[in-house]
Amino acid sequence: MLAFQIIVPKIINLESIRRKILATASEKVGGEVKCHKIGLSFFPYPHVVIDQVSLAIPGKVSGSMEALGVYAKFLPLLRGKLQIAEVNLESPEFKVVLPTNTTKKLEKERPAPSLDVPTFAAQILTPLI
Repeated sequence: MLAFQIIVPKIINLESIRRKILATASEKVGGEVKCHKIGLSFFPYPHVVIDQVSLAIPGKVSGSMEALGVYAKFLPLLRGKLQIAEVNLESPEFKVVLPTNTTKKLEKERPAPSLDVPTFAAQILTPLI
């Protein structure tokens, strides 16, 4: 298993995966998502660690976190299905912009992105499996 841990990151083009994840995430939130590095690990169970994540949705929210860890359930992964077991955010700092004009008709605005992080992570990572 240790050999697997060492060999897989050398075989898989993580930079290509990083670009695809960032493009998909940016499109889904209607803003810009950036990160420094993405890493794969298999202990204690399969997970992706995304370092130095930042998010900017103009006029709505901006912020960053040291790392985002997305852990998959192992058995569904063997069947080619991604089910998120856990999502960890390390040192998150976000600023949410509230509308100044509360009489504005909110139904005409684009709805805010969902805050269901496990579902969002699964939507972004599933096409990569």
